[in-house]
Amino acid sequence: MYKILFLYFYVMLSKDIGHSKIISMEIHLHQESNILNNVSLKFSIIVPVYNVGIYLREALSSIVGQTYNNFEVICVNDGSTDNSLEILNEYSHNDKRFIILSQENKGQGIARNKAIDISSGDYIFFLDPDDYIEPDTLQILADFVNKNKDVDIIQFDYITSNYNPQKNKIKTFKKQAKKYLKFNVENNRIYNWKSYKKLDLCNIGLAVWNKVYSANFVKDNNIKFAPNKHGEDHIFSIKSTLLAKKILYINNVLYHYRIRLNSSAIKVTNNNFCVFENIQNIKEFLLKQNLLDKLNDEFRSYIVRVLSRHYTCISEDRHKEYLNKVSQILSPKEYKMFLKKNEGNFSVVENIFSIKNQKRNGSNVKVLRILGKTFEISNKC
Repeated sequence: MYKILFLYFYVMLSKDIGHSKIISMEIHLHQESNILNNVSLKFSIIVPVYNVGIYLREALSSIVGQTYNNFEVICVNDGSTDNSLEILNEYSHNDKRFIILSQENKGQGIARNKAIDISSGDYIFFLDPDDYIEPDTLQILADFVNKNKDVDIIQFDYITSNYNPQKNKIKTFKKQAKKYLKFNVENNRIYNWKSYKKLDLCNIGLAVWNKVYSANFVKDNNIKFAPNKHGEDHIFSIKSTLLAKKILYINNVLYHYRIRLNSSAIKVTNNNFCVFENIQNIKEFLLKQNLLDKLNDEFRSYIVRVLSRHYTCISEDRHKEYLNKVSQILSPKEYKMFLKKNEGNFSVVENIFSIKNQKRNGSNVKVLRILGKTFEISNKC
C-alpha cells in the first residue's frame, strides 16, 4: 500500500519538477524504498576476490538484485591478474554501497579479516565470488533477525551448482546434523553446540557462506580467519560455533554453491602445509576456553581427518616431508590409521585383489591391487 502511494506521489510530482529532478530521485530510489519499509538492520556482505572474472558478475548481480536494500558490499581484490578488479570497479562506480579494497595475493583469510575490520553492518554475510544468492536472501534473514534480535548465528540451507544441472543437490543442515551430530534440529529454533549428542568438528558446518553472523558477536570475541590460503575457514567456523550462545536454523535454501574442478579446495599446492599452523591455532583456542580436555577425542579425530584432506593436495615431491610432520603430531596408532587411509596399506587379502577409492595429487583415483602390484585409474573430481 505504501509503495503504491509513493509511486503515485512520485509520478504526480515529476510533472512539475522536470527531468533533472526525476533523475536525482531515481539515483536515491533505494534509499526511499528503505524508508518506506522501515529498514534499520544493515548487512555487511564480504566478498574475497581472486581471478574469478568469469563468475564474478553473476555473484555481484545477485547482491544488487536483492529485494532488501540496506547493505554494504566489501570486496577485497586479492591480487587478481585477470579482469576481476575491472569488474569490481564497474560495480562500485554504479553503486555507492560497494567498497573495493586491494591487496597482494595473501589468501581469502586475510582478505576477509580486512573486510571485517572496516565493516559497519549489524550482521556479516560471506559470499564467495563464484557463487550467488537468491533475490530475497537478505529480506528473509532480516525478518528472522528482527524476531530473534540477540541471535549470534543464523544457519540456512544451500544448493550445489554443477556443470551438469541434473546433479545439483539441495544440502540441508537438518540432514547433516542428524547424520553427524546425532541432533534433530527443528526449523526456526534456537540451539548451540551443547545441544549436539555428538560433536564432530569436521561436520559442524565448516563453511562460512551458509550462515550470517552478528557483527557484535564476531568483533567482541575477536573471531578471525587463519592468515593463510587453505583451511582458514576452519578456524573461524570452529571458534564461532563453540562460542555462540544462540544459533538459529532456518530451512530456507538461500545460497548457490558452485562446484569447480579447479577450486582451491582440491588444487595441488604446497600451501597446504599451513594445516599444521591451523591445528595449533585451534588447540590454543580450546586451551584458552578450557575445552581441550573435554573435547580431546573430538579434536584428535579432527586432526587425523584434516591432515588426510590436505595430504591429498600436497605435491608428491614433498610427501616425505609432510609425513614426517604428521608423525610428530599423531600418536603411533593414529599415524598407522593415517597411513592405511592415505598410503594404500593393503591386507593379505587386499594384496591379492582389491579396488579402493583414494585421492592423490588433488584428484580422485581408483587404486587397483592385483597380486601385490598397484595400478591407478584416474577419476574426474
